Amino acid sequence: MNEDIFILEKIIHTYYRHDASTVSFANQIMSRRERFFKFYEKFALPYFFNNLNIKPYKSAFRLSEYEAFKILIKLIYEEGKSEYHTSLHKQNLRYRFHLFKKTRRILFSYFPFKLAYYTYIRIVSIYFYLNNELH
Repeated sequence: MNEDIFILEKIIHTYYRHDASTVSFANQIMSRRERFFKFYEKFALPYFFNNLNIKPYKSAFRLSEYEAFKILIKLIYEEGKSEYHTSLHKQNLRYRFHLFKKTRRILFSYFPFKLAYYTYIRIVSIYFYLNNELH
């Protein structure tokens, strides 16, 4: 056995989770999905959208918009957070570049949520697979 073993006598890092930490405070006022959505809404989507002329940013925007949409739908329909309807509407108006806008609107307007969500996820997954975009 030729494995190198290192013994450290000095503590490198101690993880302290206490009630006053930022993560603990955020966990008390919003769900994990809400925090992820805020990241997409406030940082990822605007950042990638402003750099669409660069190919990796364009792919990153598509994936970020898709993930943000999935999170929004789950917040609205699974967690019952109806206040996110306005965020969904703003996202649809602001980012007109997103894929399958008409398909999305038709599916979620005329079909039950679970069927619409499953169908939409499958269509977009096939698109990403065929275009060799990571997902």
